Amino acid sequence: MSEGKRPERAPWNDFPPVIRNGDLKELEREPEYQAAKAGDQSAALDMAERLVRPETVEAIREVVGDRPAKIVPVLAREAAGNNKIPLATAEVLGDRLGLEVEYNIVQAEKVGRTNKGADHRLAMNPTFDGAVEPGRPYVLVDDTLSMGGTISSLRGYIENRGGQVLGAAVMTAHPGAVDLAVKPKMLADIERKHGQAMNNYWKEEFGYGIEQLTQGEAGHLRKAPTVDAIRDRITAARNAAGWAMDESRAGQTPATESESVKRGPHQDKADAFKQLSSKELLEQYPNDPAIEAATAVQAVADKFALEQIPDKDNRDRFLEGVRDRIADNLEHGRDNTAPRILDDRSQGHDDQER
Repeated sequence: MSEGKRPERAPWNDFPPVIRNGDLKELEREPEYQAAKAGDQSAALDMAERLVRPETVEAIREVVGDRPAKIVPVLAREAAGNNKIPLATAEVLGDRLGLEVEYNIVQAEKVGRTNKGADHRLAMNPTFDGAVEPGRPYVLVDDTLSMGGTISSLRGYIENRGGQVLGAAVMTAHPGAVDLAVKPKMLADIERKHGQAMNNYWKEEFGYGIEQLTQGEAGHLRKAPTVDAIRDRITAARNAAGWAMDESRAGQTPATESESVKRGPHQDKADAFKQLSSKELLEQYPNDPAIEAATAVQAVADKFALEQIPDKDNRDRFLEGVRDRIADNLEHGRDNTAPRILDDRSQGHDDQER
């Protein structure tokens, strides 16, 4: 991989929702999962052959039509080994659809995104190598969809070389995550909060504008109190993954992965809390007591901050700390109660004021 290589994106145009075969975390309950994730192709094939649903096959067939599409799996290296689930899924789909599997477009480096948080995923988008056939239609396949960065970067790599990505399919995803393209309202919210500064930073750091982010990625930027806060988080995520300070440019290979960035069992809720508004969160997780408690505590914190912290910068720092604490509790299945969180956060604010 060449020095300074950056992840790529492409305009969304009319890209369709990602086809999901099952619910988020569904694969992790399967007996073959750990072996398949660590590189056991036989285990991955057994699992894919058993789990790929006829409805998934037909949904892809409808997207492809009679076009000579190739199926492109995300051939990724994970912390535990070479993840074989996307490849096995692609081979099963190729067999059932009568389509060729593309083996030569591969992820250029290990970024280790599995079970990582939003900051890590934003900072560590993958890059790809391999020949793309101009004019050739492609369908992308991965094991899991979280924020959509891997699918989006692979799509950008192919589209920027003349290929046509018709759609994508994954084995598991939350139903609220499959519509990848960032929405105009989200972009307007980011501009209203940050002006052009966020878009300018993103172009400088990653080489593309925020209009090519996914909805989930953009939601994380909307939640940030300042552009500097996002910049600091990107740097911290890279440092946690073992990057040297002088190599902290998008797309360069991390040396090792830190144990400190491993996630709790409910990281999907924590990430959604950081990315979505309270209204969107409650719609995505209806009747979920943990989510209801989290949004209630956030509302109390917002009111407290407006009434008790007149300085905007201090107020933003306070609320950012509250959000991080709520998200951490969500991720690890701990209760979110307003008095405890506000006591902890307000004590930290008092210390800053002194």
